[in-house]
Amino acid sequence: MGIATCRQVGPLHRLPGIARKSQTQRAPGSLTTQNDRAALGTDSLLMTSRSHDLLHLVIIVALGLGTMIYAGPGAGLVRHQLGGTFYVLAWFYLALWMRPGWRPLPVGLTVFALTCLVELSQLWHPHWLELLRDHRIGQLLLGSSFDWLDFPGYGLGLLIGLGLERGRLGEDG
Repeated sequence: MGIATCRQVGPLHRLPGIARKSQTQRAPGSLTTQNDRAALGTDSLLMTSRSHDLLHLVIIVALGLGTMIYAGPGAGLVRHQLGGTFYVLAWFYLALWMRPGWRPLPVGLTVFALTCLVELSQLWHPHWLELLRDHRIGQLLLGSSFDWLDFPGYGLGLLIGLGLERGRLGEDG
């Protein structure tokens, strides 16, 4: 705690003429305790995690928007089921990017549940909600017509997101 002890700097301490550095002889700004190093590692991992989440988000949004204009073989399947998969993934990575301390499993389950509620809301047609759905952004966010076949795509999005984040799942439990 308050006692200065010697610590091994690395294999160089064994070479003639190179002494071990004590914690009191450290360079300004150097890391002195395991807690300091762990804190820096956590910050570095947090930044890497945020960059990782943002990269995933950008790619997923681009692919998701691409499903809307795809006109090749299986266009209906791509547009609806695969589009739903990217929809869940986009919300999943948006949440992880905005709140990097959140664990992927609860985020994924919450996004899946909310996405299912949005799908179910498409059975409801009050005037104000239809006005929102008449605009492109409203249609992108809220959808326009209910389809039971969207639910497997949402589940696939959840599984893909959790699969991509299995390392973070292992860390967080």
